[in-house]
Amino acid sequence: MEKNTREEFRAQFGQDDLSELRSIAEKELKLKIPKSIGKEKLLDLMYDAYSGSSVGSDEAISAETPVILPGGDKDPTVLISCKAPGGRRRAGRFWACGKHRLPSSKCQQELLDTLRADPAFSVKIEVD
Repeated sequence: MEKNTREEFRAQFGQDDLSELRSIAEKELKLKIPKSIGKEKLLDLMYDAYSGSSVGSDEAISAETPVILPGGDKDPTVLISCKAPGGRRRAGRFWACGKHRLPSSKCQQELLDTLRADPAFSVKIEVD
């Protein structure tokens, strides 16, 4: 299936009300959505989950930029799963097989992009 651009995605879903978008995000895209999120931020998060693109925008993000998501005072958690038996070395460190939870403030965009590009890893962002 061909993926839409961010603008096409917004045109398709932008007319839906916030509660309907929240339902789609949580049920179909498996996102955890903060209660205080606005429609524009929710559309961005949904597009990023749908397309597999970088969180937040189409613009390039430097390696020094921490991942920042909307919602509350709590730092979102990044859940990194390594599915390689025996683990795998990626992004400058060894990842044992299994799940690793890190605060998003400790995760650089470059790290997430590298892990997302490797089929032995999955990356999910959990927002309370």
